[in-house]
Amino acid sequence: MPGFVPPLPVRLVALGALLLALGGCDHETSSASQPAVAVPLPGSSLPVRSGLAGRLTRHQHANVVLDVLGVQLADQDQRAASGGIPDEKASTGLFRNGADGQAAADSYPFAFGKLAQIVAERADVVALHREWRVCSEASDACRLAWVEQSGRRLFRRPLTTREGAVFVGLHASALAEGLSFEAADRSVLEAMLQAPAFVFRLENELRGAPGEKRYLDGFELASRLSFFLWGSAPDNELLSLAEANTVNGTVAAVPRVREQAQRLLADPRARRMTREFILDFAEPERASFVGVTPILRAALADSMVATFENHLWDEQGQIKGLFNTTRLAFTPTVASLIGLTPEGEGTQVYDVSALPERVGWLTHPGFIAGFGDTDVGKIVHRGIGLMVKLMCRQPVQLPDGVAAAAGDFTRKFSNLTERERSEQRQLMAKPTSEGGSDNPACWGCHSQFEPLAYGFDRFDAAGRYLGAKDSAGRALPIDGWMTDDLSLPEASRERYGNMVEFMELAARSETIQACMAQHFLAFATGRASTAVESSFSHLVQAENERAGGTLSALIEAVATSELFRSQASLAVDASTPTADRGQP
Repeated sequence: MPGFVPPLPVRLVALGALLLALGGCDHETSSASQPAVAVPLPGSSLPVRSGLAGRLTRHQHANVVLDVLGVQLADQDQRAASGGIPDEKASTGLFRNGADGQAAADSYPFAFGKLAQIVAERADVVALHREWRVCSEASDACRLAWVEQSGRRLFRRPLTTREGAVFVGLHASALAEGLSFEAADRSVLEAMLQAPAFVFRLENELRGAPGEKRYLDGFELASRLSFFLWGSAPDNELLSLAEANTVNGTVAAVPRVREQAQRLLADPRARRMTREFILDFAEPERASFVGVTPILRAALADSMVATFENHLWDEQGQIKGLFNTTRLAFTPTVASLIGLTPEGEGTQVYDVSALPERVGWLTHPGFIAGFGDTDVGKIVHRGIGLMVKLMCRQPVQLPDGVAAAAGDFTRKFSNLTERERSEQRQLMAKPTSEGGSDNPACWGCHSQFEPLAYGFDRFDAAGRYLGAKDSAGRALPIDGWMTDDLSLPEASRERYGNMVEFMELAARSETIQACMAQHFLAFATGRASTAVESSFSHLVQAENERAGGTLSALIEAVATSELFRSQASLAVDASTPTADRGQP
Protein backbone atom coordinates (compact mmCIF):
# COMPACT_ATOMS: atom_id res chain seq x y z
CA MET A 1 0.00 0.00 0.00
CA PRO A 2 2.42 2.73 -1.16
CA GLY A 3 2.18 6.06 0.57
CA PHE A 4 0.32 4.67 3.59
CA VAL A 5 0.66 6.99 6.60
CA PRO A 6 -1.53 6.24 9.63
CA PRO A 7 -3.36 9.27 11.03
CA LEU A 8 -1.91 10.97 14.10
CA PRO A 9 -4.00 9.14 16.75
CA VAL A 10 -2.85 5.76 15.40
CA ARG A 11 0.75 7.01 15.31
CA LEU A 12 0.42 7.96 18.98
CA VAL A 13 -0.95 4.52 19.81
CA ALA A 14 1.98 2.95 17.97
CA LEU A 15 4.35 5.14 19.93
CA GLY A 16 2.60 4.08 23.12
CA ALA A 17 3.17 0.43 22.24
CA LEU A 18 6.86 1.16 21.69
CA LEU A 19 7.21 3.03 24.98
CA LEU A 20 5.47 0.23 26.84
CA ALA A 21 7.88 -2.25 25.31
CA LEU A 22 10.77 0.00 26.27
CA GLY A 23 9.51 0.31 29.83
CA GLY A 24 9.35 -3.38 30.52
CA CYS A 25 11.11 -6.00 28.43
CA ASP A 26 9.63 -9.01 30.16
CA HIS A 27 11.43 -11.58 28.06
CA GLU A 28 15.00 -10.37 28.14
CA THR A 29 17.27 -7.67 29.47
CA SER A 30 19.93 -5.49 27.97
CA SER A 31 23.47 -5.08 29.19
CA ALA A 32 25.84 -4.47 26.28
CA SER A 33 28.69 -3.25 28.44
CA GLN A 34 28.77 -6.22 30.83
CA PRO A 35 32.22 -7.81 31.10
CA ALA A 36 32.95 -11.44 30.40
CA VAL A 37 32.08 -13.72 33.29
CA ALA A 38 34.75 -16.30 33.99
CA VAL A 39 32.57 -18.98 35.59
CA PRO A 40 32.62 -22.39 33.90
CA LEU A 41 29.68 -24.59 33.11
CA PRO A 42 29.44 -27.75 35.19
CA GLY A 43 32.01 -30.22 33.92
CA SER A 44 34.01 -27.56 32.07
CA SER A 45 36.91 -25.34 33.03
CA LEU A 46 36.30 -22.82 30.25
CA PRO A 47 34.62 -19.43 30.80
CA VAL A 48 31.70 -18.04 28.81
CA ARG A 49 30.34 -14.52 28.35
CA SER A 50 27.28 -12.85 29.80
CA GLY A 51 24.25 -12.55 27.51
CA LEU A 52 24.26 -10.64 24.27
CA ALA A 53 22.55 -7.26 23.98
CA GLY A 54 23.49 -5.74 20.66
CA ARG A 55 21.72 -3.44 18.24
CA LEU A 56 21.13 -4.70 14.72
CA THR A 57 23.70 -3.41 12.27
CA ARG A 58 22.56 -1.71 9.11
CA HIS A 59 23.21 -4.87 7.10
CA GLN A 60 21.46 -7.10 9.62
CA HIS A 61 18.43 -4.81 9.66
CA ALA A 62 18.21 -4.84 5.86
CA ASN A 63 18.61 -8.64 5.78
CA VAL A 64 15.86 -9.21 8.36
CA VAL A 65 13.25 -7.01 6.67
CA LEU A 66 14.07 -8.64 3.33
CA ASP A 67 13.96 -12.23 4.61
CA VAL A 68 10.96 -11.82 6.93
CA LEU A 69 8.84 -9.19 5.18
CA GLY A 70 10.13 -9.31 1.61
CA VAL A 71 11.04 -5.60 1.60
CA GLN A 72 14.23 -4.65 -0.23
CA LEU A 73 15.69 -1.43 1.16
CA ALA A 74 17.56 0.75 -1.32
CA ASP A 75 20.89 2.38 -0.54
CA GLN A 76 19.27 5.79 -0.20
CA ASP A 77 16.85 4.39 2.40
CA GLN A 78 19.71 3.19 4.56
CA ARG A 79 22.13 6.09 4.26
CA ALA A 80 22.55 8.24 7.35
CA ALA A 81 22.30 11.39 5.21
CA SER A 82 18.76 10.31 4.31
CA GLY A 83 17.83 9.60 7.91
CA GLY A 84 18.90 5.95 7.82
CA ILE A 85 21.10 4.03 10.23
CA PRO A 86 24.41 5.85 10.83
CA ASP A 87 27.62 4.42 9.41
CA GLU A 88 29.09 1.86 11.78
CA LYS A 89 32.65 1.21 12.77
CA ALA A 90 33.94 -1.55 14.97
CA SER A 91 34.40 0.26 18.28
CA THR A 92 36.06 -2.77 19.85
CA GLY A 93 37.56 -5.70 18.00
CA LEU A 94 37.57 -6.20 14.25
CA PHE A 95 33.91 -6.71 13.44
CA ARG A 96 31.02 -4.27 13.16
CA ASN A 97 28.53 -6.81 14.45
CA GLY A 98 30.17 -6.72 17.88
CA ALA A 99 27.74 -5.60 20.58
CA ASP A 100 30.48 -4.38 22.89
CA GLY A 101 30.84 -0.61 22.89
CA GLN A 102 28.19 0.16 20.27
CA ALA A 103 27.58 3.87 19.87
CA ALA A 104 24.48 5.40 21.48
CA ALA A 105 22.98 8.51 19.90
CA ASP A 106 19.58 10.06 19.27
CA SER A 107 20.04 9.41 15.57
CA TYR A 108 19.56 5.65 16.01
CA PRO A 109 15.95 5.62 17.31
CA PHE A 110 14.98 8.21 14.70
CA ALA A 111 16.63 6.10 11.98
CA PHE A 112 14.87 2.90 13.04
CA GLY A 113 11.60 4.84 13.28
CA LYS A 114 11.94 6.19 9.76
CA LEU A 115 12.87 2.80 8.37
CA ALA A 116 9.95 1.20 10.22
CA GLN A 117 7.56 3.51 8.38
CA ILE A 118 9.22 2.79 5.01
CA VAL A 119 9.16 -0.98 5.53
CA ALA A 120 5.56 -1.01 6.78
CA GLU A 121 4.46 1.00 3.74
CA ARG A 122 6.17 -1.36 1.30
CA ALA A 123 5.32 -4.69 2.90
CA ASP A 124 2.90 -6.83 0.89
CA VAL A 125 0.70 -7.79 3.82
CA VAL A 126 -1.70 -9.74 1.59
CA ALA A 127 1.17 -11.98 0.50
CA LEU A 128 2.40 -12.27 4.09
CA HIS A 129 -1.04 -13.44 5.22
CA ARG A 130 -0.83 -16.21 2.62
CA GLU A 131 2.77 -17.13 3.40
CA TRP A 132 2.17 -17.26 7.15
CA ARG A 133 -1.23 -18.93 6.71
CA VAL A 134 -2.97 -16.18 8.64
CA CYS A 135 -6.60 -15.33 7.92
CA SER A 136 -7.40 -11.77 6.87
CA GLU A 137 -11.03 -11.35 7.90
CA ALA A 138 -11.87 -8.50 10.27
CA SER A 139 -12.12 -10.76 13.31
CA ASP A 140 -10.47 -11.05 16.70
CA ALA A 141 -9.00 -14.43 15.72
CA CYS A 142 -7.38 -13.07 12.56
CA ARG A 143 -6.09 -10.01 14.39
CA LEU A 144 -4.50 -12.18 17.08
CA ALA A 145 -2.99 -14.54 14.51
CA TRP A 146 -1.43 -11.63 12.58
CA VAL A 147 0.06 -10.16 15.75
CA GLU A 148 1.42 -13.50 16.92
CA GLN A 149 2.98 -14.44 13.59
CA SER A 150 4.47 -10.98 12.99
CA GLY A 151 5.95 -10.91 16.47
CA ARG A 152 7.30 -14.45 16.26
CA ARG A 153 9.27 -13.65 13.13
CA LEU A 154 10.38 -10.09 13.93
CA PHE A 155 11.17 -10.65 17.63
CA ARG A 156 12.67 -14.08 16.85
CA ARG A 157 10.56 -15.68 19.60
CA PRO A 158 6.89 -15.89 20.66
CA LEU A 159 5.36 -12.71 22.06
CA THR A 160 4.77 -12.54 25.77
CA THR A 161 1.19 -12.20 26.97
CA ARG A 162 1.80 -8.54 27.71
CA GLU A 163 3.30 -7.81 24.30
CA GLY A 164 0.48 -9.64 22.54
CA ALA A 165 -2.13 -7.57 24.37
CA VAL A 166 -0.39 -4.31 23.46
CA PHE A 167 -0.16 -5.08 19.73
CA VAL A 168 -3.65 -6.53 19.53
CA GLY A 169 -4.87 -3.33 21.17
CA LEU A 170 -2.94 -1.27 18.62
CA HIS A 171 -4.56 -3.18 15.76
CA ALA A 172 -8.03 -2.64 17.25
CA SER A 173 -7.36 1.07 17.75
CA ALA A 174 -6.31 1.41 14.12
CA LEU A 175 -9.60 -0.12 13.02
CA ALA A 176 -11.49 2.19 15.40
CA GLU A 177 -9.80 5.14 13.69
CA GLY A 178 -11.37 4.05 10.42
CA LEU A 179 -8.38 2.28 8.87
CA SER A 180 -8.79 -0.92 6.89
CA PHE A 181 -7.72 -4.27 8.28
CA GLU A 182 -4.67 -4.15 5.99
CA ALA A 183 -3.72 -0.67 7.22
CA ALA A 184 -4.08 -1.89 10.80
CA ASP A 185 -1.70 -4.73 9.94
CA ARG A 186 0.82 -2.15 8.77
CA SER A 187 0.45 -0.17 12.00
CA VAL A 188 1.40 -3.29 13.95
CA LEU A 189 4.44 -3.88 11.73
CA GLU A 190 5.59 -0.27 12.10
CA ALA A 191 5.37 -0.46 15.88
CA MET A 192 7.14 -3.83 16.05
CA LEU A 193 9.95 -2.61 13.79
CA GLN A 194 10.78 0.06 16.39
CA ALA A 195 10.44 -2.12 19.49
CA PRO A 196 13.62 -3.06 21.42
CA ALA A 197 12.86 -6.76 20.90
CA PHE A 198 13.32 -6.19 17.16
CA VAL A 199 16.02 -3.52 17.12
CA PHE A 200 18.23 -5.37 19.61
CA ARG A 201 19.44 -8.93 19.75
CA LEU A 202 18.57 -9.61 23.37
CA GLU A 203 19.23 -12.67 25.49
CA ASN A 204 17.84 -13.31 28.94
CA GLU A 205 20.68 -12.48 31.32
CA LEU A 206 18.65 -13.09 34.48
CA ARG A 207 17.58 -16.67 33.83
CA GLY A 208 19.51 -19.27 35.77
CA ALA A 209 21.50 -19.02 38.97
CA PRO A 210 23.08 -15.56 39.38
CA GLY A 211 26.76 -15.56 38.49
CA GLU A 212 26.60 -19.03 36.92
CA LYS A 213 26.26 -20.18 33.35
CA ARG A 214 23.52 -21.90 31.46
CA TYR A 215 22.88 -23.34 28.05
CA LEU A 216 20.90 -21.13 25.67
CA ASP A 217 17.25 -21.86 25.14
CA GLY A 218 16.00 -22.76 21.69
CA PHE A 219 15.14 -19.25 20.52
CA GLU A 220 18.43 -17.76 21.77
CA LEU A 221 20.41 -20.48 20.02
CA ALA A 222 18.36 -20.20 16.82
CA SER A 223 18.96 -16.45 16.72
CA ARG A 224 22.70 -16.80 17.30
CA LEU A 225 22.92 -19.37 14.52
CA SER A 226 20.93 -17.42 11.95
CA PHE A 227 22.65 -14.10 12.64
CA PHE A 228 26.03 -15.83 12.44
CA LEU A 229 25.43 -17.50 9.08
CA TRP A 230 22.79 -15.31 7.44
CA GLY A 231 23.14 -12.00 9.28
CA SER A 232 19.40 -12.28 9.71
CA ALA A 233 16.50 -13.68 11.73
CA PRO A 234 15.80 -17.43 11.97
CA ASP A 235 13.55 -18.84 9.28
CA ASN A 236 10.36 -20.74 10.05
CA GLU A 237 12.07 -24.14 10.19
CA LEU A 238 14.60 -22.95 12.74
CA LEU A 239 11.91 -21.21 14.81
CA SER A 240 9.78 -24.36 14.78
CA LEU A 241 12.71 -26.43 16.04
CA ALA A 242 13.28 -23.85 18.76
CA GLU A 243 9.60 -24.04 19.76
CA ALA A 244 9.86 -27.82 19.98
CA ASN A 245 13.08 -27.35 22.00
CA THR A 246 14.95 -29.74 19.73
CA VAL A 247 17.43 -26.98 18.93
CA ASN A 248 19.00 -25.38 22.01
CA GLY A 249 22.37 -25.04 23.67
CA THR A 250 22.45 -28.35 25.54
CA VAL A 251 24.94 -31.08 24.76
CA ALA A 252 22.08 -33.39 23.76
CA ALA A 253 21.02 -30.94 21.03
CA VAL A 254 24.49 -30.63 19.46
CA PRO A 255 23.73 -33.06 16.57
CA ARG A 256 20.66 -31.03 15.62
CA VAL A 257 22.60 -27.77 15.91
CA ARG A 258 25.24 -29.21 13.61
CA GLU A 259 22.56 -30.30 11.15
CA GLN A 260 20.97 -26.84 11.14
CA ALA A 261 24.34 -25.12 10.74
CA GLN A 262 24.93 -27.18 7.60
CA ARG A 263 21.43 -26.40 6.31
CA LEU A 264 21.92 -22.66 6.77
CA LEU A 265 25.40 -22.88 5.28
CA ALA A 266 24.00 -24.52 2.13
CA ASP A 267 21.64 -21.57 1.59
CA PRO A 268 22.90 -18.74 -0.69
CA ARG A 269 22.29 -16.31 2.18
CA ALA A 270 25.35 -17.75 3.94
CA ARG A 271 27.52 -15.78 1.51
CA ARG A 272 26.53 -12.72 3.53
CA MET A 273 28.59 -14.14 6.38
CA THR A 274 31.80 -14.49 4.39
CA ARG A 275 31.35 -11.06 2.77
CA GLU A 276 30.88 -9.26 6.10
CA PHE A 277 33.73 -11.21 7.69
CA ILE A 278 36.32 -10.46 5.03
CA LEU A 279 35.37 -6.81 4.58
CA ASP A 280 35.86 -6.20 8.31
CA PHE A 281 39.00 -8.34 8.46
CA ALA A 282 40.76 -6.84 5.43
CA GLU A 283 39.29 -3.29 5.71
CA PRO A 284 39.75 -2.30 2.04
CA GLU A 285 37.57 0.76 2.67
CA ARG A 286 40.54 2.24 4.58
CA ALA A 287 42.61 2.49 1.39
CA SER A 288 44.25 5.93 1.48
CA PHE A 289 46.97 5.79 -1.17
CA VAL A 290 47.45 8.65 -3.59
CA GLY A 291 44.83 8.51 -6.35
CA VAL A 292 42.35 6.23 -4.60
CA THR A 293 38.67 6.93 -5.26
CA PRO A 294 35.43 5.54 -3.78
CA ILE A 295 35.00 3.49 -6.95
CA LEU A 296 38.47 2.00 -6.58
CA ARG A 297 37.86 1.24 -2.88
CA ALA A 298 34.69 -0.60 -3.88
CA ALA A 299 36.62 -2.53 -6.54
CA LEU A 300 39.28 -3.51 -3.99
CA ALA A 301 36.52 -4.69 -1.64
CA ASP A 302 34.74 -6.71 -4.33
CA SER A 303 38.03 -8.29 -5.38
CA MET A 304 38.90 -9.26 -1.82
CA VAL A 305 35.47 -10.77 -1.23
CA ALA A 306 35.64 -12.69 -4.50
CA THR A 307 39.06 -14.13 -3.57
CA PHE A 308 37.81 -15.24 -0.17
CA GLU A 309 34.64 -16.79 -1.57
CA ASN A 310 36.32 -18.45 -4.54
CA HIS A 311 38.76 -20.26 -2.27
CA LEU A 312 36.32 -21.22 0.51
CA TRP A 313 33.07 -21.73 -1.41
CA ASP A 314 33.87 -22.51 -5.04
CA GLU A 315 37.07 -24.50 -4.52
CA GLN A 316 36.19 -25.79 -1.03
CA GLY A 317 39.72 -24.95 0.10
CA GLN A 318 41.00 -25.11 3.65
CA ILE A 319 41.08 -21.99 5.81
CA LYS A 320 44.85 -22.24 6.11
CA GLY A 321 45.06 -22.55 2.31
CA LEU A 322 44.13 -18.86 2.09
CA PHE A 323 47.70 -18.09 3.10
CA ASN A 324 49.43 -19.85 0.21
CA THR A 325 46.87 -19.84 -2.58
CA THR A 326 48.08 -18.42 -5.88
CA ARG A 327 44.54 -17.85 -7.18
CA LEU A 328 43.40 -14.32 -6.44
CA ALA A 329 40.33 -12.57 -7.82
CA PHE A 330 40.41 -9.05 -9.27
CA THR A 331 38.00 -6.73 -11.01
CA PRO A 332 39.43 -5.27 -14.26
CA THR A 333 40.24 -2.05 -12.37
CA VAL A 334 42.21 -3.83 -9.66
CA ALA A 335 43.96 -6.10 -12.16
CA SER A 336 45.14 -2.99 -14.02
CA LEU A 337 46.17 -1.38 -10.73
CA ILE A 338 48.79 -4.06 -10.07
CA GLY A 339 49.96 -4.30 -13.68
CA LEU A 340 47.91 -7.21 -15.00
CA THR A 341 46.06 -7.17 -18.30
CA PRO A 342 42.38 -7.76 -17.48
CA GLU A 343 41.19 -11.11 -18.80
CA GLY A 344 37.60 -10.07 -19.37
CA GLU A 345 34.65 -8.19 -18.03
CA GLY A 346 33.70 -8.50 -14.40
CA THR A 347 35.66 -10.14 -11.59
CA GLN A 348 38.01 -12.90 -12.72
CA VAL A 349 40.23 -15.35 -10.85
CA TYR A 350 43.90 -15.01 -11.83
CA ASP A 351 46.82 -17.36 -11.31
CA VAL A 352 49.43 -15.04 -9.75
CA SER A 353 52.16 -17.64 -9.24
CA ALA A 354 54.35 -15.94 -11.85
CA LEU A 355 54.13 -12.55 -10.16
CA PRO A 356 56.95 -11.65 -7.75
CA GLU A 357 56.08 -12.14 -4.05
CA ARG A 358 52.35 -12.38 -4.84
CA VAL A 359 50.99 -15.36 -2.92
CA GLY A 360 48.13 -15.77 -0.47
CA TRP A 361 45.26 -13.53 0.53
CA LEU A 362 47.52 -11.22 2.57
CA THR A 363 49.31 -10.09 -0.61
CA HIS A 364 46.01 -9.20 -2.26
CA PRO A 365 45.96 -5.44 -2.99
CA GLY A 366 42.63 -5.26 -1.15
CA PHE A 367 44.34 -6.42 2.05
CA ILE A 368 47.52 -4.36 1.67
CA ALA A 369 45.53 -1.21 0.83
CA GLY A 370 43.49 -1.90 3.97
CA PHE A 371 46.50 -0.95 6.09
CA GLY A 372 45.48 2.61 5.26
CA ASP A 373 48.94 3.87 4.31
CA THR A 374 49.02 7.20 2.50
CA ASP A 375 52.23 6.44 0.63
CA VAL A 376 54.65 3.55 1.09
CA GLY A 377 53.53 1.51 4.09
CA LYS A 378 55.31 1.79 7.39
CA ILE A 379 56.73 -1.35 9.00
CA VAL A 380 55.45 -0.37 12.45
CA HIS A 381 51.92 0.34 11.23
CA ARG A 382 51.70 -2.79 9.13
CA GLY A 383 53.36 -4.94 11.78
CA ILE A 384 50.85 -3.97 14.46
CA GLY A 385 47.97 -4.65 12.07
CA LEU A 386 49.36 -8.10 11.28
CA MET A 387 49.95 -8.87 14.96
CA VAL A 388 46.31 -8.10 15.75
CA LYS A 389 44.89 -10.00 12.78
CA LEU A 390 47.26 -12.98 12.67
CA MET A 391 48.28 -13.44 16.31
CA CYS A 392 45.21 -12.03 18.09
CA ARG A 393 47.58 -9.98 20.23
CA GLN A 394 47.07 -6.32 21.04
CA PRO A 395 50.03 -3.93 21.39
CA VAL A 396 50.59 -2.76 24.93
CA GLN A 397 49.70 0.82 25.79
CA LEU A 398 52.74 3.01 25.30
CA PRO A 399 54.17 4.62 28.42
CA ASP A 400 54.33 8.40 28.72
CA GLY A 401 57.02 10.01 26.62
CA VAL A 402 57.42 7.15 24.16
CA ALA A 403 55.64 8.96 21.32
CA ALA A 404 57.99 11.91 21.61
CA ALA A 405 61.00 9.60 21.78
CA ALA A 406 59.78 7.76 18.69
CA GLY A 407 59.49 11.09 16.87
CA ASP A 408 63.04 12.00 17.85
CA PHE A 409 64.24 8.58 16.67
CA THR A 410 62.53 8.96 13.28
CA ARG A 411 63.98 12.43 12.77
CA LYS A 412 67.47 11.29 13.76
CA PHE A 413 67.39 8.40 11.30
CA SER A 414 65.23 9.98 8.60
CA ASN A 415 67.80 9.09 5.96
CA LEU A 416 67.27 5.37 6.58
CA THR A 417 64.69 3.08 5.04
CA GLU A 418 61.91 1.67 7.22
CA ARG A 419 63.77 -1.65 7.44
CA GLU A 420 67.02 0.08 8.36
CA ARG A 421 65.29 2.00 11.14
CA SER A 422 63.90 -1.27 12.45
CA GLU A 423 67.38 -2.78 12.43
CA GLN A 424 68.65 0.32 14.24
CA ARG A 425 66.14 -0.34 17.04
CA GLN A 426 67.41 -3.90 17.20
CA LEU A 427 71.01 -2.68 17.36
CA MET A 428 70.22 -0.28 20.19
CA ALA A 429 69.05 -3.21 22.32
CA LYS A 430 72.54 -4.74 22.24
CA PRO A 431 75.18 -3.99 24.88
CA THR A 432 77.52 -1.09 24.23
CA SER A 433 80.36 -3.60 23.83
CA GLU A 434 78.60 -4.90 20.72
CA GLY A 435 77.95 -1.46 19.23
CA GLY A 436 74.51 -0.96 20.81
CA SER A 437 73.31 1.41 23.50
CA ASP A 438 72.17 -1.19 26.02
CA ASN A 439 68.58 -0.02 25.62
CA PRO A 440 66.41 -3.11 25.05
CA ALA A 441 63.03 -1.54 25.86
CA CYS A 442 62.31 -0.17 22.38
CA TRP A 443 63.19 -3.34 20.49
CA GLY A 444 61.49 -5.47 23.15
CA CYS A 445 58.21 -3.94 22.02
CA HIS A 446 58.87 -3.59 18.28
CA SER A 447 60.24 -7.12 17.93
CA GLN A 448 56.73 -8.48 18.57
CA PHE A 449 55.39 -7.18 15.28
CA GLU A 450 57.97 -5.59 12.97
CA PRO A 451 59.43 -8.88 11.65
CA LEU A 452 55.93 -9.83 10.49
CA ALA A 453 55.86 -6.80 8.20
CA TYR A 454 59.33 -7.16 6.68
CA GLY A 455 57.99 -9.34 3.87
CA PHE A 456 55.56 -6.62 2.77
CA ASP A 457 58.23 -3.96 2.26
CA ARG A 458 58.23 -4.36 -1.51
CA PHE A 459 54.55 -3.44 -1.79
CA ASP A 460 53.37 0.15 -1.86
CA ALA A 461 50.24 1.47 -0.15
CA ALA A 462 48.05 0.30 -3.04
CA GLY A 463 49.48 -3.22 -3.03
CA ARG A 464 51.58 -2.65 -6.15
CA TYR A 465 54.93 -4.45 -6.30
CA LEU A 466 57.86 -2.00 -6.08
CA GLY A 467 60.75 -4.31 -6.90
CA ALA A 468 63.92 -5.19 -4.99
CA LYS A 469 64.91 -1.51 -4.60
CA ASP A 470 63.05 1.68 -3.78
CA SER A 471 62.93 4.77 -5.99
CA ALA A 472 66.24 5.96 -4.50
CA GLY A 473 67.98 2.71 -5.40
CA ARG A 474 68.11 1.43 -1.81
CA ALA A 475 67.63 -2.29 -1.22
CA LEU A 476 64.28 -3.52 0.10
CA PRO A 477 65.06 -6.81 1.87
CA ILE A 478 62.04 -8.94 2.75
CA ASP A 479 63.49 -11.63 5.00
CA GLY A 480 62.27 -11.87 8.58
CA TRP A 481 61.04 -14.27 11.21
CA MET A 482 57.82 -15.39 12.83
CA THR A 483 56.78 -13.95 16.17
CA ASP A 484 54.03 -16.43 17.00
CA ASP A 485 55.99 -17.89 19.92
CA LEU A 486 57.48 -15.05 21.94
CA SER A 487 58.85 -17.49 24.52
CA LEU A 488 61.54 -18.51 22.01
CA PRO A 489 64.69 -16.40 21.64
CA GLU A 490 64.77 -14.55 18.34
CA ALA A 491 67.57 -16.69 16.98
CA SER A 492 65.41 -19.81 17.43
CA ARG A 493 62.31 -18.49 15.70
CA GLU A 494 61.39 -19.69 12.21
CA ARG A 495 62.79 -17.45 9.51
CA TYR A 496 61.51 -16.63 6.04
CA GLY A 497 63.37 -15.24 3.06
CA ASN A 498 60.46 -14.20 0.86
CA MET A 499 56.67 -14.02 0.83
CA VAL A 500 56.23 -17.62 -0.29
CA GLU A 501 58.13 -18.80 2.77
CA PHE A 502 56.30 -16.31 5.00
CA MET A 503 52.93 -17.61 3.85
CA GLU A 504 53.99 -21.23 4.28
CA LEU A 505 54.96 -20.47 7.88
CA ALA A 506 51.63 -18.71 8.42
CA ALA A 507 49.70 -21.68 7.03
CA ARG A 508 51.55 -24.04 9.40
CA SER A 509 51.47 -21.80 12.46
CA GLU A 510 49.17 -23.16 15.18
CA THR A 511 49.04 -19.68 16.70
CA ILE A 512 47.84 -18.05 13.48
CA GLN A 513 45.30 -20.75 12.65
CA ALA A 514 43.92 -20.66 16.21
CA CYS A 515 43.69 -16.88 15.86
CA MET A 516 41.58 -17.34 12.73
CA ALA A 517 39.28 -19.61 14.74
CA GLN A 518 39.17 -16.94 17.44
CA HIS A 519 38.09 -14.32 14.90
CA PHE A 520 35.27 -16.58 13.70
CA LEU A 521 34.19 -17.17 17.31
CA ALA A 522 34.02 -13.43 17.93
CA PHE A 523 32.14 -12.82 14.69
CA ALA A 524 29.72 -15.68 15.41
CA THR A 525 28.82 -14.53 18.91
CA GLY A 526 28.66 -10.83 18.05
CA ARG A 527 31.24 -9.89 20.68
CA ALA A 528 34.68 -8.33 20.61
CA SER A 529 37.38 -10.97 20.94
CA THR A 530 38.78 -11.36 24.46
CA ALA A 531 40.59 -13.95 26.55
CA VAL A 532 37.28 -15.82 26.71
CA GLU A 533 37.29 -16.41 22.95
CA SER A 534 41.00 -17.17 23.11
CA SER A 535 40.36 -19.93 25.65
CA PHE A 536 38.15 -21.73 23.11
CA SER A 537 40.14 -21.01 19.97
CA HIS A 538 42.57 -23.94 20.12
CA LEU A 539 39.75 -26.42 20.82
CA VAL A 540 37.73 -25.06 17.91
CA GLN A 541 40.73 -25.10 15.62
CA ALA A 542 41.59 -28.69 16.58
CA GLU A 543 38.02 -29.76 15.77
CA ASN A 544 38.19 -27.81 12.52
CA GLU A 545 41.40 -29.58 11.50
CA ARG A 546 39.99 -32.97 12.46
CA ALA A 547 36.97 -32.36 10.21
CA GLY A 548 39.02 -31.22 7.20
CA GLY A 549 39.88 -27.58 7.84
CA THR A 550 37.32 -26.18 5.38
CA LEU A 551 34.87 -23.35 5.99
CA SER A 552 32.13 -25.90 6.62
CA ALA A 553 34.27 -27.67 9.21
CA LEU A 554 35.11 -24.42 10.98
CA ILE A 555 31.47 -23.28 11.02
CA GLU A 556 30.45 -26.59 12.61
CA ALA A 557 33.22 -26.33 15.19
CA VAL A 558 32.20 -22.78 16.12
CA ALA A 559 28.44 -23.43 16.20
CA THR A 560 28.78 -26.52 18.39
CA SER A 561 31.34 -25.00 20.76
CA GLU A 562 30.39 -24.42 24.37
CA LEU A 563 31.08 -20.72 23.98
CA PHE A 564 28.49 -20.42 21.21
CA ARG A 565 25.89 -22.53 23.03
CA SER A 566 25.92 -20.96 26.49
CA GLN A 567 26.00 -17.74 28.46
CA ALA A 568 26.61 -16.52 31.99
CA SER A 569 23.75 -15.17 34.07
CA LEU A 570 24.24 -11.84 35.77
CA ALA A 571 24.64 -11.64 39.51
CA VAL A 572 21.97 -9.07 40.43
CA ASP A 573 21.66 -7.46 43.86
CA ALA A 574 18.48 -8.81 45.46
CA SER A 575 17.69 -5.31 46.71
CA THR A 576 17.44 -3.97 43.15
CA PRO A 577 13.79 -3.26 42.25
CA THR A 578 12.43 -5.77 39.77
CA ALA A 579 11.52 -3.04 37.27
CA ASP A 580 15.12 -1.85 37.22
CA ARG A 581 16.22 -5.33 36.16
CA GLY A 582 14.14 -5.16 33.01
CA GLN A 583 11.43 -7.43 34.41
CA PRO A 584 7.70 -6.65 34.39
